[in-house]
Amino acid sequence: MVERYLNRTNSNPEEIRELLNRPVNIERRLLDRGLNNVAGNMLLDELGKMIQTPDDEGNREALRTALLESTSGDNQLTILEVIQNYPTEEIHLDVKRAIRTYDRIAKYQGSVQEALQKAGSLRQILKDQGISLPDFLK
Repeated sequence: MVERYLNRTNSNPEEIRELLNRPVNIERRLLDRGLNNVAGNMLLDELGKMIQTPDDEGNREALRTALLESTSGDNQLTILEVIQNYPTEEIHLDVKRAIRTYDRIAKYQGSVQEALQKAGSLRQILKDQGISLPDFLK
């Protein structure tokens, strides 16, 4: 069945297999923090355009669950793990969009992880000083 779709898109099965299994390293704790704010919700909404629930409802929560579950244990994720950990029986996947998005994320993964770590340290420093952050920065 998958081969039929690959043939329709003139995709090389080996390249698709490699892409689906290419890991992105990110600490689960940092990913959790990064997904639970306004910017994280925007990212989840954008990702929800490529991986969707069948009725296009609850994409944000389903993706958050799949991403966090995929990093559990090894602090990395692959597109295949996200698909396998998606909490519904069926998903709709825009493969071309997934490939473009994955390539962008993989390109900047080090910078993003470093920024998330620094943001966590900054939050703690401000908290220790008794400075409360607006909700959209928490």
